[in-house]
Amino acid sequence: VSAAVAGSESTYSSTHTSTFLQGNAASVIQGGGCVCSVAGGLVSTLRDYSRLGLMLLNEGELDGARILQPESVRLLARDWLNDFTQERRRQPLWVWGTPGIGFSPLGQIGVDHPKAGMRKVVGSALNTVHWGGAGGSGYMLIW
Repeated sequence: VSAAVAGSESTYSSTHTSTFLQGNAASVIQGGGCVCSVAGGLVSTLRDYSRLGLMLLNEGELDGARILQPESVRLLARDWLNDFTQERRRQPLWVWGTPGIGFSPLGQIGVDHPKAGMRKVVGSALNTVHWGGAGGSGYMLIW
């Protein structure tokens, strides 16, 4: 990542300055830009996001076809920050440092916690999964 030059546009996300992204950035046609992330991200259509959400909410089944086993969906929707850790911490880890927001492969997830309070952060409600998505896309599922 290169530093921005005074008076010019920020180059923090530039595919021209990142040796990791040169020639490998994913095009986002409608937005006219790129998803400039070394880690990747999920970019899709509203239809496909909707179908993914329906499949997950239907415990892995979509249009009568079994895509994932119900146990797999339940496993994906657990808090992987705290449920599967090998080390025992004095205090659990939380997304954004907010008690009650864990993380799973599906995104941030609202989990039971006595200090969760009013849960004012997007996607922090109990049994809610929120994925921010690359390129401005995202989803929220409420079980």
